[in-house]
Amino acid sequence: MRLFLTTVASIAILGMVVAGCSSNNPVQSPANQVTVEKKTVVPSTGEGSFNVEAKYTYVRSYPGGGGIFVLRLVPGADLTGDVALSVSADKMLGASVSTPVVNSVDPVFEVTISPTNQVTLATHIVTVTANNQSMSQTVELQVEVVNWGILSMNIAQETQDRFIDWLNVAHPELGTFSNQDWEIYGTYPQIMIVEHYTFLSSDWEFRVCFHVMIPPYDWSKMLLRGRGEWDATIAAIREWDEVSQTYVIHEIPVEEYPVIYGY
Repeated sequence: MRLFLTTVASIAILGMVVAGCSSNNPVQSPANQVTVEKKTVVPSTGEGSFNVEAKYTYVRSYPGGGGIFVLRLVPGADLTGDVALSVSADKMLGASVSTPVVNSVDPVFEVTISPTNQVTLATHIVTVTANNQSMSQTVELQVEVVNWGILSMNIAQETQDRFIDWLNVAHPELGTFSNQDWEIYGTYPQIMIVEHYTFLSSDWEFRVCFHVMIPPYDWSKMLLRGRGEWDATIAAIREWDEVSQTYVIHEIPVEEYPVIYGY
C-alpha cells in the first residue's frame, strides 16, 4: 500500500472546487519520450475482425500516484480465438495491461499506471496495441501528470473502512474486503473540498469521496467495480440522518456517484 502527500482542505463551502487551473503541460508522444518502454506484440492465433473501445481516454495523475483505464474488445461476427494486447509508454509512467489476451468470452481489460516520482510533468501518451492474424489496432490514452502530493491517507482509509463494514453486512455475497491488498491514490489531483480516492486490489476498484466539512455536513460516497467488469455495480452514501440523529449508509444509483473529467 502506497502512501502519498496531500493537503486536506477545510474550507467551509459546499460543492466541488478545482484547486487552481489545469496545468499547461506539453503533450509527450512516444516519439519524443526518451525513456519509452515498448513491448513487442506477438500476433495471436485468433482470426477475424474486432474493435477496441475505451470507456474513457484521459486521466489525471501525479508523481507517486496512479490511474486506471477500462477497455473492452468488441468482436466482429467472424472473430475466433484470442486478440493479443500490449502497451507502449514512458517507463516513468509505469503503464501495464491487465491481461496479455482478450476474446469474445472475456472482452474487458484494464491499463493501469503507477507514475514514479521522477515522471515528467506533462501529458503522456499510452499506446495500446491489439492484434491477431487478421488485423491490428492501436488506441491512444492520455495521462496528464500534474504537480500534486498527498499529506495523509487516513481520512480516505477511515472512509473506506466504514463502507467495508457496511458491505460486509449488506452484501455478504461479495465476499470479504478486509483482507484485500489495496493500492491507494488520489483519483482527481488538484480537486479539493470534495476529495476523491481510488483503492485498487486484484479483485476490486473501490472509489470513495468525501465532503471536507464539519459534521453533519461531512457526507461521503463509495463506488465499487469488480476488476474485469465494464461497469460499477454498487454505489452508496453515508450521511447524517435527522430522524435517528446518527450517520446512516444506504445505496444510491451508480450514476449518482460524482465523476469528474469523464472517468
